[in-house]
Amino acid sequence: MRQIALLALLATTGCGTTLSSLKRPAQEQTITLAKTYTRVGYHEKGGPRFVEGLKAGTYRLIGEDETSQYFLGEGDCVIALYGELAELYLTTGEVPPYEERRRRQSNFTGGAGGLRLPKAGSQAKAAIFFLLGVPPAPATTGVTGAAMLAMLPRDEMVPVLFDSEQAFLASLKIASPPAQ
Repeated sequence: MRQIALLALLATTGCGTTLSSLKRPAQEQTITLAKTYTRVGYHEKGGPRFVEGLKAGTYRLIGEDETSQYFLGEGDCVIALYGELAELYLTTGEVPPYEERRRRQSNFTGGAGGLRLPKAGSQAKAAIFFLLGVPPAPATTGVTGAAMLAMLPRDEMVPVLFDSEQAFLASLKIASPPAQ
């Protein structure tokens, strides 16, 4: 039921930003994470733990809007684990394959995505984002949930805002290739 409420909220308010709505960046830029970054938290008054973050790798500037720049990682780079899968990660350090996460956690499982960074002077907040991709089978969210997911754009970016991760954000270095 909570999944359907979240889907309804997304369908009515929208996240507002899609890959196709971004302007091409003026220059090539990258951010390289030398190691995987994760944060651990709890849902609703001590409910199940969650782990969210970004896998180590290179994130390339793919676009921008009035307030932010968007850096996309390679492949299955966004970690979003809840409950049992979060506990598994915290015990073993392993992130289950995307299809298993999608099957067990509905559509909000991370996967393809990256990092949204605000432009200088912007009031936007830094966030991890993942792409709301192929909807789960109707058996996972029910017919209503599947119908709501089908209404959303395939390149919709779902933001996961940063809270107290200021040290992580300050450690990010944006690199531009040398001029030729």
